[in-house]
Amino acid sequence: MKSIFTSESHDVYQTVTGSVVVHDRYPNSAVVLALHKGHMVVIRQYREGIGTYAYELPGGAVEPAEDPLEAAQRELLEETGLFARDLTPLATIQSCGHLTNETAHLFFAAETVIQAPQHLDADEAIQVSLHTIPEALHQIVVGTWKNPELAHAVLLALLHGHIRRSGLD
Repeated sequence: MKSIFTSESHDVYQTVTGSVVVHDRYPNSAVVLALHKGHMVVIRQYREGIGTYAYELPGGAVEPAEDPLEAAQRELLEETGLFARDLTPLATIQSCGHLTNETAHLFFAAETVIQAPQHLDADEAIQVSLHTIPEALHQIVVGTWKNPELAHAVLLALLHGHIRRSGLD
């Protein structure tokens, strides 16, 4: 592989076939499928990589010495103002393995409480919304919500019985 770019957090390489690969030095993220009063918590934020707004689950980077579960609780609180006492691990996934080494730790929170206002990073503008499970499934099926972590977490939560698709047409 040929090095194209190096920064404090990323190395970008070109493979022998011409593909570009991003190596993240802090590759772990934590993502939470959280319920608040029976509704799924979804965030909407602009993503430069796709040039538009994306619907996602609350989450973000796991700091170098941080446990993914602690990061999930921290990110949920920062991005939504909600606190979840109990988080259930759903899976660890690699959503874009052909391009990056990023690993996402998925968690489920059956109950949340409002704890504080959002505490966003300077470069974040996040809108929080609540959705019924049938509505969320519909948005995934019709392709409005395209985020792989969101879809994967919803599927696993359904398969493990954490949520039900009741009311889906």
